[in-house]
Amino acid sequence: MKKYYEVETPIVRKTEKNVIKLYPIHGKLQVFPRVKESKYGIGRGATLDFQMFELNELKEVKNLLNQLVDLQIDKLEGKEMA
Repeated sequence: MKKYYEVETPIVRKTEKNVIKLYPIHGKLQVFPRVKESKYGIGRGATLDFQMFELNELKEVKNLLNQLVDLQIDKLEGKEMA
């Protein structure tokens, strides 16, 4: 049986420090640090398997991620809270 990354083309986003790969059909999110000296330009990453979460856990993770993103947006827009 083939692996998810062999059968699904990921949505890839690259930042200055990370490479993010999203596999929506298979419910996976991978994050890799950029490492110029490595063979493929990325280091060891981490994979979140959203298919393994229960419904209540998915809702909690969604809320946590939304909070994190909102805080970073506020920080970049100069709306940091004291």
